[in-house]
Amino acid sequence: MSIFFRPMVPVLVSLLSFICLTASAQQENKKNRETDKDQKIRDLERRLDRLEKIVLATSQLSVLEAERQLTRMQQQFEHSERLFIRGLINEAQFSQDRFELQLAKRELLLAKNTKHARKISMEIDFMRAKNRLRVAKENFDRSKRFSIRGLSSPQEVEINRRQIGIAEKALEVARLRLEAISKPIDELKPEAKKQAPKK
Repeated sequence: MSIFFRPMVPVLVSLLSFICLTASAQQENKKNRETDKDQKIRDLERRLDRLEKIVLATSQLSVLEAERQLTRMQQQFEHSERLFIRGLINEAQFSQDRFELQLAKRELLLAKNTKHARKISMEIDFMRAKNRLRVAKENFDRSKRFSIRGLSSPQEVEINRRQIGIAEKALEVARLRLEAISKPIDELKPEAKKQAPKK
């Protein structure tokens, strides 16, 4: 048997050395892959840090812009209030300026409070839909009065009437969204527990 294995020894040695080289190459590849993964993780962490800094700076800018807008709307409302008292502007313009002030307050709250951003955003959408309905009703009333005087066509009155319907639907959608986001999650889930029929 030894005669049979002697010629095989160089082959076995080369086979063993090949296996050892392959194993060491695999280990080297594994280390390189781990090093690459570590490098990629460090790169991602650096990018994430930069993004966090950008988001923080952006949120600070949006708060400043919202505060500036609120100040501007407060001044506009005070000016409109003085003009309304004197009778120089109509109630519709005064109501619009009051709405803009309320909206600016909500937008500042949204910029400052990211935890409840979705709910505040839904409240803003609801306020806008409510305002759109008010404006649509005012436009309808105005076109109706003008139509009686012959200054407006019946088609214009009909268009404004349809705008009221569209605004009412938009308000209903905004109301439902606001209610859905305001309810606790348990109330939104269908009843999982149904009573078993009694035998």
